Amino acid sequence: MKCFSKQRILVPICCFILAAFYLSSPLEGQQILSVKEAQQQQADALFNAAVTTFVNAKSNEAIRLLQVAYGLQPSAMIAQTIGSLFPATELSAKRYWYEKAISLDPDNEDALFPLSILNCQEDRYEEAVALLSAYRQRHPESEEASYYLALIYSDKGEYDKAIPLLNELIKSAKKQSIEEAAQKQLLAIQMTNGATEDVVNHLVAQADLTSKDPNKLFESASQLGSLGAYRQALDLLSKSPLIKENYPNLIALKAVMHMTLGESEAGMKECKRVLSLPQLTPEERFSLLQTVLQLDPNKEKNSLLYIALLEQFVQENPQEEGLQNAYLAYLYKYLDGSDKKIEEQLVRMSHLFPKREDIAMSLLATAISQMKYEQADSIAQSWIKKAPKSYKPYMYAALLQMLQGHSQEAITIVQQRLVALSTNLDVASIDASEKEEIASLYLFLGDAYYAEKAVDKAFEMYEKALSYDDKLPSLLNNYAYGLAQEGKNLQKAEDLAARAVSLLPESVNCMDTYAYVLMLRKNYTLAEVYIRRALEVEPQKASLHDRFAEILQAQEKYHEALEQLERAEEIEPTVERSQMIQALKDKIRQMR
Repeated sequence: MKCFSKQRILVPICCFILAAFYLSSPLEGQQILSVKEAQQQQADALFNAAVTTFVNAKSNEAIRLLQVAYGLQPSAMIAQTIGSLFPATELSAKRYWYEKAISLDPDNEDALFPLSILNCQEDRYEEAVALLSAYRQRHPESEEASYYLALIYSDKGEYDKAIPLLNELIKSAKKQSIEEAAQKQLLAIQMTNGATEDVVNHLVAQADLTSKDPNKLFESASQLGSLGAYRQALDLLSKSPLIKENYPNLIALKAVMHMTLGESEAGMKECKRVLSLPQLTPEERFSLLQTVLQLDPNKEKNSLLYIALLEQFVQENPQEEGLQNAYLAYLYKYLDGSDKKIEEQLVRMSHLFPKREDIAMSLLATAISQMKYEQADSIAQSWIKKAPKSYKPYMYAALLQMLQGHSQEAITIVQQRLVALSTNLDVASIDASEKEEIASLYLFLGDAYYAEKAVDKAFEMYEKALSYDDKLPSLLNNYAYGLAQEGKNLQKAEDLAARAVSLLPESVNCMDTYAYVLMLRKNYTLAEVYIRRALEVEPQKASLHDRFAEILQAQEKYHEALEQLERAEEIEPTVERSQMIQALKDKIRQMR
């Protein structure tokens, strides 16, 4: 990584505006203007307009105005300003204008320093060194030039040249910002060269415990922590009087150091302080604690401690919806999906925010995954009462019936919902969301009838669904698969499957269906393409290897088909596939 990759030299806006003010001063005592003077006034006016445009966050328009101004009256200031306004991604444009500025004024620092950085980003070190060295010869007092030159030498690994420059700046720099930057760079060099112990000792010695600047204390302790000197960092934080003044970042950092050292009791004490900081909102406190958790190398081990602390906190702030969401996300991340605490939080949120469909869906999904069908049905019915206009609870209620083998009951639930929607309305009079809802309901009916082997009725439902929404990927896929299974209208099946894949190009199910239909259409080459793509997404899905074997057997590629079947058997052994493998082996043996 280049040392300049994250640095930006910003054109001082104050200089920009002052220059505009200066350029806009009226010409006194002159009534008749020369051509040159007229051009100057036009350039000034354009510069002023560019200032206003830039302040209004319209960089591209500002660049255009400044380019016109430069054409009327070339100047280093305009050129370097144009260069500064181009985004960091447009290096060639920035270089062009900075070089223009330097050609007009070799001492223009606002162009020279950024150009040096660009040279480093493009590995043009010699040019960067030459540029800064020449400037230092003309201006030996320039601390900035010395600092940037030291950075370039550091980036090249020429520490013997960088270190003397940095030491000189640390010793005699008049600008505190330059002195501090030089100290940081020198420490970085020492760390790079393995002098970690020396760096730690230096940081501890340099730490000012009497400082009233919490940012400096945070930076020093953070640097020690990054070097693995957790105890020294903790001592530094504990000894500073600032730690008693409720600075959020300092308390959070102290918690991290305790947790990293395995001092969970002391760490949790600081975490409680984080959650009680009066100057932060509950969400901000929670977010800060999450930062502590992310930095804790023992977070898995300490997860139950964090959960107990957070659970109490969210119960104390029940109406903070963002906080409740964050806690739920945390539980999903660190606990098994079937954990009781996840269910408890979902129930709590369903009472707090009864209109939240996502919570009801999660509760239903949890109950279904645990095969608690009565509980799931109760949730679905409660959801229907709370949101009678939503089709989703009806779909879940119907799905529950399907899972229990009650296809007719599922069909009845969906049909009742369709009646309630007054589906005899003209399609053109229904909005897009309603069309998708009705299409989804008909799709469900199609799938339910197909499961009942009522094929014609299923296809009738799919057609009705298409009349409402012909861009529903699951509808296109399921209809295509049904047609392929029945060997009916394979041309239509191919068209439907192709559209499903175009809408969901990463869907394994859609690619599998398309490959299956293509195989039936004897387009084996394209069928192989799509089944291979599906396997790239889910290489451990046994059914995809089965499909690939089927496509290969259709082409009489029996050895390759056998390999695919054996891979599928490794992933998911079945008696039926084992018999297929044996039969294929016998067939290959007979062919010899």
